This record gives sequence, structure tokens and C-alpha cells, in this order.
Amino acid sequence: MPFVDRALATVDASLFKLSSSTESCRLQFCAEAFAALGLDWERYVVTDPAFIRPAEADLLLGDATKARTKLGWVPRVGFPELVRRMVAADLALVSARRVAP
Repeated sequence: MPFVDRALATVDASLFKLSSSTESCRLQFCAEAFAALGLDWERYVVTDPAFIRPAEADLLLGDATKARTKLGWVPRVGFPELVRRMVAADLALVSARRVAP
């Protein structure tokens, strides 16, 4: 049974966090997204120090322990692959809009 079905079938109606439990940052996201397009992100992205927020937390990291123990869920896609899939999905949407009248 897929993990979503198991989540819906649980007796307690609780929330499950799905997370790779790995750390990443915005710069890594930019690097992966631009790399998926064969581009160097540093040639296109400018950081304005005026818009950098002070750190609100030392570390923001998802904990999928509950989903793993109760549902048997484990991440099958790592961060780089997830970003590549997101870029591919956006490209597909843009391409579809260009073709449509």
C-alpha cells in the first residue's frame, strides 16, 4: 500500500512530515537549478545585502522519523534530483504555454 494510503488509514489523524533530513541552503538551490539548465548561477543572480534577513533559526531541518516509523516512508529522491525535477516541470509548463494559442 502506498505511504499516502497508509497515512490516511492511520487511527490517529496526525500530520506526517516528509523530509530528506538533509541540510541545504538557497545558494545550493540556485546552483542546482541553474546547473540543470547548463548555466552558472553566479552569472545571473545578484545578492543585495539590504534584503538579507538575519538568521531566524540556527538550523531548519525536517524530521521524518514519524513517517518512517509509522508508514515505512523513506525519501527516494535527493535534493539535487528534486531541484532538477522542479526545473523540468517548470520548463514543461512554459513550453506548454508557448505552444497553446
